Amino acid sequence: SDKDQESRMFGIAYTGGDVTVSYGESKVQHKALGVTAALAEIELTSVQAAYTMGAMTISAAMSETDNSAGILNDKYSENTLAVSFAF
Repeated sequence: SDKDQESRMFGIAYTGGDVTVSYGESKVQHKALGVTAALAEIELTSVQAAYTMGAMTISAAMSETDNSAGILNDKYSENTLAVSFAF
């Protein structure tokens, strides 16, 4: 890409027994370069949880993006619920 980008991100997770909970956050800034204007800072957050019992895992995630694609006030949200089996 022809844009200068700056990113900051972190994540944290905790596992206790059969339960795992995690949180992640990142920010991406596309800076102005020459005659190209800077985009709005993109902010992403996500919270996930999973429970494992034997060969089955139930997991859920809630994710949100502010200023999606660098467009000011454009918000994208996604929720996921999954059940998986290992054989």
